Amino acid sequence: MKKLLVILLCLVVVTSVFAGCTIKVIEISNENTTGKKEPVVSAENKTSSYLNTKTEFPIVNKQLTLRFMGAKNPLQGPWEEMDVYKAMEELTNIKIQFDMVDDSAWAEKKKLVFASGNLPDAFIRADITIEEEATFGVQGLIMPLADLIKNHAPHLEETMKEFPNIRNSSTALDGNMYTVPYVVRSLAMAENLMYINTTWLDKLGLKMPENTDDFYNVLKKFKESNFSKNGEVVPLITRGMSVINTTLLGAFGDSGGGRWNVIDNKVLFTPMTEAYKAYITYVKKLYSEKLIDQNIFSHSLEQAIIKVIQERVGVICESVCTPGNLPVTNEDLYTIIPPLTSSMNSKKLTFNIGSGGLQVLTGQFAITSTNKYPEATIRWLDLLWRKPQDEVNGLSGLSMWIGQRGVHWDYANNEKNRYKLIAKGNKETDPQMYILQKVTFGATGGPARVIFDMVMEGGTALNRKHDYQTLKAIESAKSYFPYMAQGFPPLVRFTDREREKIQAVETNIMTYVSQMEVKFITGVESLNNWDQFISTLKMMGIEEMIAMRQVAYVNYFK
Repeated sequence: MKKLLVILLCLVVVTSVFAGCTIKVIEISNENTTGKKEPVVSAENKTSSYLNTKTEFPIVNKQLTLRFMGAKNPLQGPWEEMDVYKAMEELTNIKIQFDMVDDSAWAEKKKLVFASGNLPDAFIRADITIEEEATFGVQGLIMPLADLIKNHAPHLEETMKEFPNIRNSSTALDGNMYTVPYVVRSLAMAENLMYINTTWLDKLGLKMPENTDDFYNVLKKFKESNFSKNGEVVPLITRGMSVINTTLLGAFGDSGGGRWNVIDNKVLFTPMTEAYKAYITYVKKLYSEKLIDQNIFSHSLEQAIIKVIQERVGVICESVCTPGNLPVTNEDLYTIIPPLTSSMNSKKLTFNIGSGGLQVLTGQFAITSTNKYPEATIRWLDLLWRKPQDEVNGLSGLSMWIGQRGVHWDYANNEKNRYKLIAKGNKETDPQMYILQKVTFGATGGPARVIFDMVMEGGTALNRKHDYQTLKAIESAKSYFPYMAQGFPPLVRFTDREREKIQAVETNIMTYVSQMEVKFITGVESLNNWDQFISTLKMMGIEEMIAMRQVAYVNYFK
């Protein structure tokens, strides 16, 4: 989960339009739904007589206690003292006894717990790997969940129907779903955007570029200007190829981010495509004419930021060096460039984050074979998969992120596209840190539906003239999310043999491709040798990797 959390800790995400809420009365199935691999349970549990079937809440007639175990972020306070879980206990009549293990020790502790057989009722914030699912699911130590979810977790089931990739990503190779993921999407999650100096655009009388020809002409005009008073103008700044791959490559017809993609259900290795060759040719042109920073492959983030602060840069193509991270004096200079097109591609395309902008972090919740109350457990969890408009007592999926509406946060306008934090805090503890310590897991993740279509009032940065996360969210909603194309799914599953083969072969292939990118762009290697580049990839085994991924891709959607 680590890469996601760096972004998410900013707590700048945005969420679904809420409607008014009512508590509905529903009928709960009394049949046994835990699947063939579940342990034998008592007659009471088979008939689920402990459940409250007259109304939706409380979940159980008599209070019961469940023991959950999971990995605790060091910034978090004790889970059992957090406001959200106290509120859930009051609503559901289910008390959770948390057994917390520090993140750093979790992987080893998890292995020991499975080996000992002394299992909790459930694992939460568990980071259960695909390999562990396959092993412990087949052994019967964790339960298959599909039938439980279908019959007792309507909100989770609805979410998986709305976003099929959630179920696909969480289904093991044996066809069972053993864990529940953490799902998050925000309007501010569009990564690696390009920001252009609009002050320079205005001075030159130029319009926002719409295609690669426009973009080239803008960069050329920037270079010819005398706008910089602190050194030579840098028309475009970035570091390495990973960021620029996810911004410019789409203009040539490939939104895969530089390596794997799927077009018309056919798996492609992007560096072997004509789109990639045209893209590398274009970047080489920018580099050779010094329209892109000549230190692209060597300078540090700090060195890049200094150039931007000195007001020497026309376009920022960097995931971290964004306007919101710059001094206040530089804030007014930059705005987002919408996705570009080119002579070989007239369709706007942009890198698809996760699955349709949805980040799915698998393995976050599992019910063990020793759990005597699996129906109640999954119903408890389902509370965290409610849409905001289906909230109960201010509790919904967003509660995993920012707490209860009306207690820890609320809407900031009538349109319900902005929210504000009303959590406590003081000079030593800001509201966001208070949430993490006293309210809920926050941005560190957990098994919930966290889908935002609103932005936080006032943003998160202090002493700013503008809220750049709001800018990013608004611009992303308009110019990025509509153009995301589904590429190769990031959570496709492979057999043990396939994983070993991929690790052995693809590591060398990716290293070779990265080296050749640098050589082609800097002119060390002529583009006339492109056919030799392709031949070398085939010799290294890329065709077998493509075939393997094609089979896995087809199985993913079965």
